[in-house]
Amino acid sequence: VIAVPGVREGWCQVVTDSNALGTPAVGYDIPGLRDSIIDGLNGLLTKPSVKALAEALIEILNDDDLRLRLSLHALRISKRFSWDRSAEEFEEIAESVCKR
Repeated sequence: VIAVPGVREGWCQVVTDSNALGTPAVGYDIPGLRDSIIDGLNGLLTKPSVKALAEALIEILNDDDLRLRLSLHALRISKRFSWDRSAEEFEEIAESVCKR
């Protein structure tokens, strides 16, 4: 499990990278982290407090079934992302803008 205690995030690449290794994430329920952590699927979102973050980490560390489920979903979700796919989508957008 990875803890992501950021209070301001864009897309949190460390979550995607960790998920690609089967590592679920715990982070604050804030914009950006909400985009990369799907609560209860590839990690857990908490209210922005150290205590809530610690409690979620302890929950994952103590619950083997939860940790395994989050880990498997993390791997599956991470496969949605690739640099090749990002480049292809960017190229499509750039071409459509240039055509205007």
